[in-house]
Amino acid sequence: MNPVDLIPHAHDLALSPAWFSFFLTATLVIHLLLMNTMLGSGIIALANSFSKEDESHLWERKSSRRLPFLIAFTINMGVPPLLFVQVLFGQYIYTSSILMAVYWISVVPALLVAYYAAYGYRSAFDHKTVWLRRLLLGLSVAVLLYIAFAFSSNTTLMLTPDRWARYFENPRGTLLNFGEATLFPRLLHFITASVAIGGLFHALLSWFPAKKRSKRSASLGLKWFTWATVIQVPVGLWFFFSLPPAIRTMFMGTNPAMTTVLGLAICCVLASLAAGLRGQPVATAVAAVLSVVFMVIVRGYVRLAYLAPFTAATQIAAPVAYSPLIMFLISLAVGLGAMAYMLRRAFAGEGAARA
Repeated sequence: MNPVDLIPHAHDLALSPAWFSFFLTATLVIHLLLMNTMLGSGIIALANSFSKEDESHLWERKSSRRLPFLIAFTINMGVPPLLFVQVLFGQYIYTSSILMAVYWISVVPALLVAYYAAYGYRSAFDHKTVWLRRLLLGLSVAVLLYIAFAFSSNTTLMLTPDRWARYFENPRGTLLNFGEATLFPRLLHFITASVAIGGLFHALLSWFPAKKRSKRSASLGLKWFTWATVIQVPVGLWFFFSLPPAIRTMFMGTNPAMTTVLGLAICCVLASLAAGLRGQPVATAVAAVLSVVFMVIVRGYVRLAYLAPFTAATQIAAPVAYSPLIMFLISLAVGLGAMAYMLRRAFAGEGAARA
């Protein structure tokens, strides 16, 4: 069977695909930073719950207040990139979502479990029930890891239409893309990145405001970032060499644009590592954010390279209509403003509680 025969027709677009690609990249960067912060904070807090050091205990207490907020913001900021992916690659992601429908639909109740477990963890912390807060935090982290696995599986499945014919052997919506070589290195790459960003997030909050700066706490956060980033190197190499040879060579000189972006991403990772080792949270954060931006662009190139052989026909542009774009930009500005206001109030409340 020709895999192309299984791919639905592409959607008509009222604007150039470049617009949607830009917004996909921008919103995905924000979502990934929040998602990494959320998962990384949870993993580090769980590790700190077994430590007897006062600094680790204080970090865990702060994480118990932040985790519910982080989950809420991550969920909300996950909607825009998912919508843009559906606009640009709907014929692929809709199909892959149906093939693994049981796991994909379970993401919604799983998110609710993780969210309420995080709130329970916060309440259990106030009541000093150590075993209960470990249990609730462990449940929240485990569910978030399951969601990460489900997204990784769907992401790789949408990129490999040649595996869709397995549906005829298993039409129950329980297909997972275990045969894809990039699945587990992709997942592990995300998890280690989350630990790094989670540590960096704590370091930044310990560094600002200057009047309440805790160099020891910031140093501890940078230590988590540094070690997780060091681990990222072999994991990243595993991920890179698990790509198909034809795509891998594009990043090794045959495609100048792809090679340049990957090189910039690597340089930013090395710069963030150097700044982290020197104990500079702000410089580390700037380099880390830039590395995420370039990595998201690399991810886009990889997606296009995977799907290139299966693109049977180009998308047909519908009559140009700018009014939906204008409404979206207005809604985006209002939404970002509301989010900034809520974040400021949330951290102001945390500062008052700390005082």
